[in-house]
Amino acid sequence: MISVIVPVYNAEQYIHRCVDSILTQSYVDLELLLVNDGSVDNSGAICDEYAAKDSRVRVFHKANGGVSSARNLGIKEALGEYITFCDADDYVGTDWLAAYSDAIADGADFAVQGMYHIGESGTQSKALTPQIGSTIIDKQKLILELINQDVFGYVGVKLFSKGIIDKYHIFYDEKSAVWEDGQFIAQYIEHATSFVCVSYIGYYYFLPPVNKKYNGDSSYSVYYMLKSFDIIFDKNIPLEILSPWFEKLKNFMVLNIVYDKPLNSECFDLYSRMVHLMGQDNKMIHSLIQHSQSSNVCRALLRIVHKLLS
Repeated sequence: MISVIVPVYNAEQYIHRCVDSILTQSYVDLELLLVNDGSVDNSGAICDEYAAKDSRVRVFHKANGGVSSARNLGIKEALGEYITFCDADDYVGTDWLAAYSDAIADGADFAVQGMYHIGESGTQSKALTPQIGSTIIDKQKLILELINQDVFGYVGVKLFSKGIIDKYHIFYDEKSAVWEDGQFIAQYIEHATSFVCVSYIGYYYFLPPVNKKYNGDSSYSVYYMLKSFDIIFDKNIPLEILSPWFEKLKNFMVLNIVYDKPLNSECFDLYSRMVHLMGQDNKMIHSLIQHSQSSNVCRALLRIVHKLLS
């Protein structure tokens, strides 16, 4: 059985489209977990209506805590052997789950599909799909492909083994405001052993203006995602992966130092190696960061620099 987890928050405008697309799947051995995250519109009541009509639907009502806490509750309650996710404003094609089920028939514990981007007008604007066929053993090759095809950080196009999630206690970090998906996926890939990419594209990702769906600082999530990459790539993360995230990592380091939050030697080591790979684009800031671990003077100077640049 596949468990589909849908976090719901004030989604009455879209929830019917989402739930109907899941309940009309050609694959029927599913359960749908609707986690109402403190909605103040009619979303909660709509979820209850679906549960009353279809025994595959289970509804959980909780105080508002954000998408990560809603997904975590769904993970804890899921009964399926595999788990996937769908956002309440997205929807899926008829064979979304069937394609997953066929792909993992040989025992893969991680499957990936492609996706479409859907604009506010309903226009299909982009199709993204990983180009690797068959089963993949090489985690590094998989990550590079997913990043190159721009599908790495989307959980709706991934199928996860509940056994691996439970064994390694993999959950969404509820302190992360943005890019928590990428953090979760990277930590999962650390422990997964067999991977498959699916040619079918069955996920329709609703893409509203970015300021409506994403807000907050992603540097926290990016740091922990890079920590997982560091393990997977044996402390040799390729420059093509590192480049888009280096500024986020630098921001994570600066903010933690400025606000006196502890950073361990592992964190400084990761940062130092990345500075070496990226080149010294700002030697003064890099020097202050790297010496702040043992120097109160450097910490004080970094606070001044941060204030001047803010």
